[in-house]
Amino acid sequence: MEITIEDLPGHTKASLSGRFDTTGAIAIELPFNTLANERRALVIDLSNVTFMSSYGIRVLLRGGKIAMSKGAKLVIFCPDTAVSKVLTRAGTSDLIPVYPTLSAATAAVS
Repeated sequence: MEITIEDLPGHTKASLSGRFDTTGAIAIELPFNTLANERRALVIDLSNVTFMSSYGIRVLLRGGKIAMSKGAKLVIFCPDTAVSKVLTRAGTSDLIPVYPTLSAATAAVS
């Protein structure tokens, strides 16, 4: 699991790639939580995530709760893939909005 961070006008985009399994989740949990704590508008790009485990979902939800506690906006961009189906079934969008396009996700934090 890799995380790439881009500071863009008006928001930060964090692109995740690889398997968001237990090993991947452990690898990005600290930098992800730091982003959620420090940024005011954060788009999480999951378009290159090939697998999502329950631990990966936990990391996303924890980051969402951190952002909410700081009054920040955190949204997920995830095209219609197996990963988006996992997020939907897990109810992730109850806490973190999930958008099928990057433009929609970016507009949601602007």
